Amino acid sequence: MENKKDAKVLSPIEQYYESIIEKANSLVEQKKLNEALAILEDELDTPYIPKEQEEILEDLANSIMAEMQYFNGLDKYEKMQKEELLEASFLKGNLDKMAFSLYCERYGENFSDEDKKMFEYYLSTKKMKNEDKVFLFLKLIFHKVDNKVLYYNKMLDKEFLLDIQKTKIYNQIELYVESEKIIEDLTIKEPSILKYCNSLLWSIYIYNFPQVPEYDAKNLAYSIFDYMMNSLTGSKTDSNNHIFEYIENIMNHFEKENQEY
Repeated sequence: MENKKDAKVLSPIEQYYESIIEKANSLVEQKKLNEALAILEDELDTPYIPKEQEEILEDLANSIMAEMQYFNGLDKYEKMQKEELLEASFLKGNLDKMAFSLYCERYGENFSDEDKKMFEYYLSTKKMKNEDKVFLFLKLIFHKVDNKVLYYNKMLDKEFLLDIQKTKIYNQIELYVESEKIIEDLTIKEPSILKYCNSLLWSIYIYNFPQVPEYDAKNLAYSIFDYMMNSLTGSKTDSNNHIFEYIENIMNHFEKENQEY
């Protein structure tokens, strides 16, 4: 039997927004994405919404828009033949993750030698950004491509000769695994920043790959948490914490890279 003392009693305004969210989620489950989005946008256009409810509605609306964009893009790529799909995956030297994922799904069991040469070229080029190269590299691991490749890390301006199947990835590296666990504990009382902290940790991985920074997991996790809290509250960072400076440098690199692309 439910303990009524522990049950949260919602205010009338919370009940109202809860019903809106439930209705939108129900429409999403029915694949009626346009209707769900319309309901949320109508609410967001009203003169006043409590801040907490506004953030929830915006997050839900953004996720629905992302899903709509995904299905629209997927429909376009599903009509493409092999050569056209591969060309779309690397259009203008940038990696289209959706197109390439579909290419891997269709042809990843038996990549041709020409495929592998193209992949090796993009891993070594100075034009493609780190984030795209890591995505490509992880796909090659998943599809059991067993080659040695030259990998150029644009942010570090360094080249690495890597054995694809012997290179450790994010969830195999103790620093990142332990840091994630600590961040999860730190954000119990601030769950809204968990995804931002994990995103920053992933950015550190992308920035360094295949190297691993020589930090203690606890120090790195606490610094990431403090950095995100300071960023969201507008507080000043601790100038004596060298990891803050390291994080700032990484964020500046990503900002510069995004401007270039």
